Amino acid sequence: MSDTPRLRFAPSPTGWLHIGNARTALFNFLLARKLGGTLILRIEDTDQARSLPEYEAGLMEDLRWLGIDWDEGEDVGGDCAPYRQSARAERHAAGLRKLAESGAVYPCTCTPERLEAVRQQQLAKGLPPRYDGCCRPSGSAGLADGSNPRLPPDGTPFVWRFRVPEGETFVFEDLVLGPQTMQAAHMGDFALSRSDGTVTFLGSSLMDDLDMGVTHVLRGVDHVTNTFRQRLIARALEHEPPAYGHLPLVNAPGGKPLSKRDGGASVRDFRQAGYLPETILTAMVRLGWTPPEGAKTLAELAAAFDPAAIQPAPAVWDVTHLPGLSREALQAANGERLREAARCLDSALDFPAAYWDLVKANLETLRDGAQWKRLRDPNAPADDDEAQAVLDAVPETLLQAMRTIPVQPGQEGAWAKAVGQAAGLKGKELFMPLRAILSGALHGPSIGEIVGYLGGNGVQARI
Repeated sequence: MSDTPRLRFAPSPTGWLHIGNARTALFNFLLARKLGGTLILRIEDTDQARSLPEYEAGLMEDLRWLGIDWDEGEDVGGDCAPYRQSARAERHAAGLRKLAESGAVYPCTCTPERLEAVRQQQLAKGLPPRYDGCCRPSGSAGLADGSNPRLPPDGTPFVWRFRVPEGETFVFEDLVLGPQTMQAAHMGDFALSRSDGTVTFLGSSLMDDLDMGVTHVLRGVDHVTNTFRQRLIARALEHEPPAYGHLPLVNAPGGKPLSKRDGGASVRDFRQAGYLPETILTAMVRLGWTPPEGAKTLAELAAAFDPAAIQPAPAVWDVTHLPGLSREALQAANGERLREAARCLDSALDFPAAYWDLVKANLETLRDGAQWKRLRDPNAPADDDEAQAVLDAVPETLLQAMRTIPVQPGQEGAWAKAVGQAAGLKGKELFMPLRAILSGALHGPSIGEIVGYLGGNGVQARI
């Protein structure tokens, strides 16, 4: 195993990257950077029917948008290429052959119908379903000496099944959950291949980890049982397995597990809604972990990250927290940062940096910047019917005062007061028409800020 820590994120490109998987990528990234190690992006695309190129490109784009990068992968190369699981079938077959030669696996000809019947019988007796050992040979001979009498004749469908050592207690130290234990009697022999000879996820994922020298794996708690099995496979292949840590599931409010099929659960949804990546990162990093006060950047979070401090209880992705986090992120960013983010989101939002500095305190997302049309175009209509009605009813006395009273630099707030006095208006009767004329909206930055942004010529152009 490598002396340099090596971690991997291995998504399946069968949909847009959802928040739960993105959290897994983030925690692997943080641990890799904390340990001074390598992060691998491996594409597990063996589900050819559902794996699509656009999903693969999309997940890479979403990860980079979040600021999560990787050191090795299909797009950046590396010494352990290929980094696509479907291109590693020969390696998986070689690993399976080694297991067969050693007697660690055996051929099983049980039909799906028989397996389901056994499963139902076990459930009816209150027993956990597991393989009943029907095809398990009594000896441990492998194929190397030609003595395995149970190899089925040509044409007989079979799968290779892993022979779980009897009577053992399996233990490993989970990086997140602490000590984990399972009895051999509760596991049962498990399939390592399909009837077409291809290796299942249990084998292919573990073999890829071993080939790539992966030292640490952070993944969902739903993989704990798989970890016991994969550690046995690694032992049979005479390899040291990675250290494993299992992250709590990410649930939607109400306890339902968050999945790719939940609307609004993908990183892409939140990108398109106009959130900054800082907002989504801040929300994601709190899914099971409480970063120290003041740790906000990825570098600061990585320095503080500790898998043992992750809470084992399911985390909840609650979008009602996003508006407040988003407002904080927007106000902390400067206009140039917001302009670039908005331009990447939608070319129609490519407004000057000074404009974003003006309106950012009034935004919930970048898409809110499309308001205040008259700030950008003096001939634009108001933003909505209510503001247009105010605009249509502006008293002539106000327009005349605006024409005659000049804007003095540094005295923009005083200008509004002087205009009101000249027009005989105050309070809402003054400020609502001024807002409608200058910005096209009845809310937003203060009149003084608006006048300071527009300047005297800009004010006159909107009268």
